[in-house]
Amino acid sequence: MSETIDLNMLQKKVARAADELRSLQSVLVAFSGGVDSSVLLKLAMQTLGRDNTLAVTAQGPLHPAWEKKQSQEIAQLIGSRHIFTSDHSCRVAEFVKNTAQRCYFCKKALLQDLQNLAEEHQLRAVVAGENADDQFDYRPGARAMSELGIRCPLKEAHITKAEVRLLARQWKLPNYDAPSSPCLATRIAYGQPITSELLAQIEQAEGLLLELGFKIVRVRVHGVVARIEVSPQEIQRFFDPALREQVLTRFRQLGFTYTSLDLAGYESGGLNKLIAPEDRL
Repeated sequence: MSETIDLNMLQKKVARAADELRSLQSVLVAFSGGVDSSVLLKLAMQTLGRDNTLAVTAQGPLHPAWEKKQSQEIAQLIGSRHIFTSDHSCRVAEFVKNTAQRCYFCKKALLQDLQNLAEEHQLRAVVAGENADDQFDYRPGARAMSELGIRCPLKEAHITKAEVRLLARQWKLPNYDAPSSPCLATRIAYGQPITSELLAQIEQAEGLLLELGFKIVRVRVHGVVARIEVSPQEIQRFFDPALREQVLTRFRQLGFTYTSLDLAGYESGGLNKLIAPEDRL
């Protein structure tokens, strides 16, 4: 980890996050199976116990199949109750248009469903695994959380991403060093409509690259072009003609007319470069 972490300060931050959870009494954790929500779920279980904690994972075209399996395994490891809910974001017209505010409409629809589930299960609050570093990124979904009163104990306690990963490692969570994995819609260039068919293409394309052993993978879609992002250290693997031909053949079968490799390598939120300043609300 690149940043130096003050362990005494981190302990105080964790205590503060636990106090915030304790004040809520019972929670529904928006649980993707990623490292942030895993640390939050673990802390909620430690603080409130199994009867007062429920992990809920969204399931649908936006979420790759491996994510469901991972969330099941981690929730089981933590010992939490865990259920799935259908993500109906693809029915939201403003989301399907894929504007720069796409994530706001998606997040709002999903969180409203989670609030209804929390009420059904007699849980007092919905909590999400935002961390303190998220405020520095373009995240329109954060506006939806604020409007709906969703609590973010890790963020409120000023716990950073590096600190989240350290906690996950200390708590022996297997995803402590896993890269972030936002929904598949984040692979589609703004302005290009989101369809279930396109999301399935992206999932299969990324699945192939993962099967080939690439560690960090994004397949960004710009019209008929698939732009592959992998870590800079793995770019040289595409110099292998056999591997390159395998990828090209499969991508054509999936419906991509052109396949390109981004020489800059993987970059989180890479498509946000295309957003005009006036659209960053």
